[in-house]
Amino acid sequence: MNKLPASWEQARATDRFVSGGDHTGADFRGVDLSDIRLEELQADNANFEGGLLNDFRTTESNFGGASFVGANLEKAQFFDCNMAGANFSGCTMNGIRLAACHMPDCNFEDAILSDAVLTGANLSDCTLRDADFTHAVAKRASFARVDATGADFSGADLTEAVFVGAKLDGATFTGAKLDGATFDPGSQPTT
Repeated sequence: MNKLPASWEQARATDRFVSGGDHTGADFRGVDLSDIRLEELQADNANFEGGLLNDFRTTESNFGGASFVGANLEKAQFFDCNMAGANFSGCTMNGIRLAACHMPDCNFEDAILSDAVLTGANLSDCTLRDADFTHAVAKRASFARVDATGADFSGADLTEAVFVGAKLDGATFTGAKLDGATFDPGSQPTT
């Protein structure tokens, strides 16, 4: 495909949400999706690798198994989306909002999520190796059973976040807010 549907271009021009339609398995590699507003998009197994999704917004959409490898998602907003098994490795995601998103088994290895808002997100069983979560807000987020080896949570608000079963070798929590956060016995990090 590698180009935008006409209705999506219209959405960009009007700054209004439009129905995303069914784009399961579509190829959007390298496509500029910045400033587009979509609702109920079906994009399971779609390819967004290397794409530009700055200030992209979507609600009640599906991205299960989609690949965003190396994409730029700065200040993008995903609300109530299913993103199970999606690959975000190497993405730049500064200031992204992933509110109430279902994201188990995702890959965020080497992704930059500084200042991200992940309130209530389900990130259980994800790969977060060497990811940057500095100053992120992840209140009540689930990080159960994640591999966060070498991840940086410095200055993050992790109030009531769940890290049960998480692998945290070399992870940094300097200055993080951990009020009510749950960790395995004896594995509470120092801030």
